[in-house]
Amino acid sequence: KGHVFFVTVFEAVARQLNWTPQEVQVIIAGGGENEPAIKQQIEQLRLQRFFSFTGTIPQTLLLSFMRLANLTVVPSLSEGMPVVAIEALMQQALILCSDAGGLPEVITDGSNGFVFPTLNAEICAQKLLYLYQNRHRQLINPQTLLNDFNTRFSLPAHMQKLNLLLV
Repeated sequence: KGHVFFVTVFEAVARQLNWTPQEVQVIIAGGGENEPAIKQQIEQLRLQRFFSFTGTIPQTLLLSFMRLANLTVVPSLSEGMPVVAIEALMQQALILCSDAGGLPEVITDGSNGFVFPTLNAEICAQKLLYLYQNRHRQLINPQTLLNDFNTRFSLPAHMQKLNLLLV
């Protein structure tokens, strides 16, 4: 869903900043039909030491990864219901995502995450570079992310919307 694109962007930024695997690690969580193509791209660009794959994992573990990671990236080419973006808000995780499908309905650039135009490698790289260079700064307050989740996507928020519709 955009991971091959992101591997290419990552390679360009890693080369520009001369990253080592000791400085930056990318975990691709979950499994799927695109995994062989992603692994092939990683091998072609000789990035194997930077990337790890979890395969299919329980949802609770995925959410734990999000909470612990410095950045969650959703480089989707198309997106229906942007569940990963909503989960990132819930986990107070900083997110970089494309503007595909429903993602802009959840993430607003600079407010509760960072957004790049789908398949725009230059802007994606600029934002990844910015996020890395500012990794020790709190660019977005984690409480803002949780508040956004609670206000728009939590069960109580949905129940309140349903009650308003039923009145």
